[in-house]
Amino acid sequence: MKRLTNEQIEKIHAALKKTGVLYVDILHEMTDHIASELEDRDGDFDRNLRLYIGRHKKELRRLNRKRIFVSWGESYKGLFKNMFSLKFIAFFGLLFIALTELTRVMDREGFVTLMLFVFIFTNGAISFPQVYRMLKNKDQYSVGEGISILNVFVFFPVLFAIRYMDDIASDMGVVLYFTILLALCVVMAITIRRFKLGYILRYNG
Repeated sequence: MKRLTNEQIEKIHAALKKTGVLYVDILHEMTDHIASELEDRDGDFDRNLRLYIGRHKKELRRLNRKRIFVSWGESYKGLFKNMFSLKFIAFFGLLFIALTELTRVMDREGFVTLMLFVFIFTNGAISFPQVYRMLKNKDQYSVGEGISILNVFVFFPVLFAIRYMDDIASDMGVVLYFTILLALCVVMAITIRRFKLGYILRYNG
Protein backbone atom coordinates (compact mmCIF):
# COMPACT_ATOMS: atom_id res chain seq x y z
CA MET A 1 0.00 0.00 0.00
CA LYS A 2 1.48 3.34 -1.01
CA ARG A 3 1.49 6.22 1.44
CA LEU A 4 0.06 9.59 0.41
CA THR A 5 2.27 12.65 0.56
CA ASN A 6 1.54 15.67 2.76
CA GLU A 7 0.61 17.60 -0.37
CA GLN A 8 -1.95 14.98 -1.32
CA ILE A 9 -3.38 15.00 2.22
CA GLU A 10 -3.78 18.76 1.95
CA LYS A 11 -5.65 18.31 -1.31
CA ILE A 12 -8.09 15.97 0.46
CA HIS A 13 -8.51 18.63 3.18
CA ALA A 14 -9.26 21.29 0.57
CA ALA A 15 -11.74 19.06 -1.27
CA LEU A 16 -13.59 18.25 1.95
CA LYS A 17 -13.77 21.92 2.92
CA LYS A 18 -15.45 22.64 -0.41
CA THR A 19 -18.13 20.08 0.43
CA GLY A 20 -18.80 21.84 3.76
CA VAL A 21 -16.58 19.99 6.23
CA LEU A 22 -15.18 22.80 8.39
CA TYR A 23 -14.41 21.42 11.84
CA VAL A 24 -10.83 20.29 12.36
CA ASP A 25 -11.66 17.12 14.31
CA ILE A 26 -14.18 15.91 11.73
CA LEU A 27 -11.92 16.99 8.88
CA HIS A 28 -9.10 14.80 10.19
CA GLU A 29 -11.37 11.78 10.63
CA MET A 30 -12.85 12.04 7.14
CA THR A 31 -9.45 12.74 5.57
CA ASP A 32 -8.08 9.54 7.09
CA HIS A 33 -11.03 7.62 5.67
CA ILE A 34 -10.61 9.01 2.14
CA ALA A 35 -6.82 8.62 2.26
CA SER A 36 -7.18 4.90 3.06
CA GLU A 37 -9.54 4.55 0.09
CA LEU A 38 -7.26 6.36 -2.37
CA GLU A 39 -4.03 4.68 -1.26
CA ASP A 40 -5.22 1.43 -2.87
CA ARG A 41 -6.07 3.02 -6.22
CA ASP A 42 -3.80 3.15 -9.23
CA GLY A 43 -3.57 6.09 -11.61
CA ASP A 44 -3.47 9.84 -11.15
CA PHE A 45 -4.20 10.93 -7.57
CA ASP A 46 -5.92 14.19 -8.50
CA ARG A 47 -8.26 12.40 -10.90
CA ASN A 48 -9.04 9.71 -8.34
CA LEU A 49 -9.79 12.34 -5.70
CA ARG A 50 -12.14 14.28 -8.00
CA LEU A 51 -13.98 11.10 -8.92
CA TYR A 52 -14.27 9.98 -5.30
CA ILE A 53 -15.61 13.35 -4.10
CA GLY A 54 -18.01 13.57 -7.04
CA ARG A 55 -19.43 10.11 -6.43
CA HIS A 56 -19.64 10.39 -2.64
CA LYS A 57 -20.46 14.08 -2.09
CA LYS A 58 -23.93 13.47 -0.62
CA GLU A 59 -22.62 10.65 1.53
CA LEU A 60 -19.77 12.83 2.80
CA ARG A 61 -22.16 15.64 3.69
CA ARG A 62 -24.42 13.20 5.56
CA LEU A 63 -21.41 11.82 7.40
CA ASN A 64 -20.31 15.34 8.30
CA ARG A 65 -23.71 16.17 9.79
CA LYS A 66 -23.77 12.87 11.66
CA ARG A 67 -20.30 13.47 13.11
CA ILE A 68 -21.33 16.97 14.22
CA PHE A 69 -24.29 15.64 16.19
CA VAL A 70 -22.21 12.79 17.63
CA SER A 71 -19.58 15.31 18.73
CA TRP A 72 -22.23 17.53 20.30
CA GLY A 73 -23.59 14.52 22.17
CA GLU A 74 -20.11 13.67 23.45
CA SER A 75 -19.57 17.26 24.56
CA TYR A 76 -22.90 17.31 26.44
CA LYS A 77 -22.03 14.02 28.17
CA GLY A 78 -18.67 15.49 29.12
CA LEU A 79 -20.39 18.60 30.44
CA PHE A 80 -22.77 16.62 32.68
CA LYS A 81 -19.92 14.43 33.88
CA ASN A 82 -17.97 17.53 34.93
CA MET A 83 -21.06 18.98 36.62
CA PHE A 84 -21.28 16.00 38.95
CA SER A 85 -17.58 15.83 39.76
CA LEU A 86 -16.31 16.49 43.30
CA LYS A 87 -14.28 19.46 42.07
CA PHE A 88 -17.37 21.11 40.61
CA ILE A 89 -19.41 20.47 43.76
CA ALA A 90 -16.64 22.00 45.88
CA PHE A 91 -16.41 25.01 43.55
CA PHE A 92 -20.19 25.42 43.64
CA GLY A 93 -20.16 25.44 47.44
CA LEU A 94 -17.33 27.97 47.67
CA LEU A 95 -18.99 30.23 45.12
CA PHE A 96 -22.29 30.07 47.00
CA ILE A 97 -20.54 31.04 50.25
CA ALA A 98 -18.69 33.92 48.54
CA LEU A 99 -21.86 35.33 47.00
CA THR A 100 -23.74 34.95 50.28
CA GLU A 101 -21.07 37.03 52.01
CA LEU A 102 -21.29 39.62 49.24
CA THR A 103 -25.02 40.10 49.87
CA ARG A 104 -24.19 41.11 53.44
CA VAL A 105 -22.45 44.26 52.19
CA MET A 106 -24.70 45.06 49.19
CA ASP A 107 -28.40 45.67 48.74
CA ARG A 108 -30.32 43.34 46.45
CA GLU A 109 -30.55 45.73 43.50
CA GLY A 110 -26.80 46.40 43.53
CA PHE A 111 -26.03 42.71 43.93
CA VAL A 112 -28.31 41.71 41.03
CA THR A 113 -26.80 44.40 38.79
CA LEU A 114 -23.25 43.32 39.62
CA MET A 115 -24.01 39.63 39.13
CA LEU A 116 -25.71 40.36 35.81
CA PHE A 117 -22.56 42.06 34.50
CA VAL A 118 -20.38 39.24 35.84
CA PHE A 119 -22.62 36.69 34.17
CA ILE A 120 -22.61 38.54 30.83
CA PHE A 121 -18.81 38.80 30.91
CA THR A 122 -18.34 35.14 31.87
CA ASN A 123 -20.90 33.95 29.35
CA GLY A 124 -19.33 36.05 26.60
CA ALA A 125 -15.90 34.61 27.38
CA ILE A 126 -17.29 31.19 26.41
CA SER A 127 -18.94 32.18 23.12
CA PHE A 128 -16.67 34.96 21.86
CA PRO A 129 -13.60 32.80 21.04
CA GLN A 130 -15.76 30.50 18.89
CA VAL A 131 -17.32 33.45 17.04
CA TYR A 132 -13.89 35.09 16.62
CA ARG A 133 -12.35 31.95 15.15
CA MET A 134 -15.27 31.61 12.76
CA LEU A 135 -14.99 35.23 11.58
CA LYS A 136 -11.21 34.96 11.20
CA ASN A 137 -11.50 31.59 9.44
CA LYS A 138 -9.31 29.92 12.04
CA ASP A 139 -9.40 26.27 13.09
CA GLN A 140 -12.69 25.36 14.75
CA TYR A 141 -13.70 22.27 16.69
CA SER A 142 -17.21 20.86 16.67
CA VAL A 143 -17.37 20.63 20.48
CA GLY A 144 -17.07 24.41 20.76
CA GLU A 145 -20.15 25.03 18.67
CA GLY A 146 -22.19 22.41 20.49
CA ILE A 147 -21.67 23.98 23.89
CA SER A 148 -21.90 27.50 22.50
CA ILE A 149 -25.37 26.69 21.18
CA LEU A 150 -26.32 25.34 24.61
CA ASN A 151 -24.95 28.57 26.06
CA VAL A 152 -27.45 30.60 24.02
CA PHE A 153 -30.29 28.78 25.78
CA VAL A 154 -28.76 29.87 29.09
CA PHE A 155 -28.01 33.49 28.17
CA PHE A 156 -31.29 34.82 26.80
CA PRO A 157 -33.64 33.30 29.41
CA VAL A 158 -31.45 34.90 32.09
CA LEU A 159 -31.88 38.35 30.56
CA PHE A 160 -35.63 37.78 30.54
CA ALA A 161 -35.69 36.49 34.14
CA ILE A 162 -33.73 39.39 35.65
CA ARG A 163 -36.83 41.57 35.73
CA TYR A 164 -38.42 39.12 38.18
CA MET A 165 -35.62 39.16 40.75
CA ASP A 166 -37.68 41.37 43.09
CA ASP A 167 -40.37 38.66 43.19
CA ILE A 168 -37.98 36.18 44.85
CA ALA A 169 -38.77 36.32 48.55
CA SER A 170 -35.35 35.55 50.04
CA ASP A 171 -31.87 36.83 49.28
CA MET A 172 -30.73 33.21 49.56
CA GLY A 173 -32.82 32.35 46.51
CA VAL A 174 -31.17 35.12 44.49
CA VAL A 175 -27.72 33.94 45.60
CA LEU A 176 -28.54 30.35 44.62
CA TYR A 177 -29.82 31.52 41.22
CA PHE A 178 -26.61 33.36 40.34
CA THR A 179 -24.44 30.62 41.82
CA ILE A 180 -26.03 28.12 39.43
CA LEU A 181 -25.59 30.44 36.45
CA LEU A 182 -21.95 31.32 37.11
CA ALA A 183 -20.99 27.75 38.00
CA LEU A 184 -22.64 26.54 34.78
CA CYS A 185 -20.64 29.08 32.75
CA VAL A 186 -17.40 27.94 34.38
CA VAL A 187 -18.07 24.23 33.83
CA MET A 188 -18.96 24.88 30.17
CA ALA A 189 -15.67 26.74 29.67
CA ILE A 190 -13.70 23.94 31.34
CA THR A 191 -15.44 21.28 29.25
CA ILE A 192 -14.68 23.11 25.98
CA ARG A 193 -11.04 23.55 26.99
CA ARG A 194 -10.58 19.88 27.89
CA PHE A 195 -12.09 18.66 24.63
CA LYS A 196 -10.00 21.07 22.56
CA LEU A 197 -6.78 20.10 24.34
CA GLY A 198 -7.66 16.47 23.63
CA TYR A 199 -8.16 17.26 19.93
CA ILE A 200 -4.91 19.19 19.73
CA LEU A 201 -2.95 16.35 21.30
CA ARG A 202 -4.64 13.78 19.07
CA TYR A 203 -4.11 15.60 15.78
CA ASN A 204 -0.99 17.66 16.40
CA GLY A 205 0.75 15.76 19.20
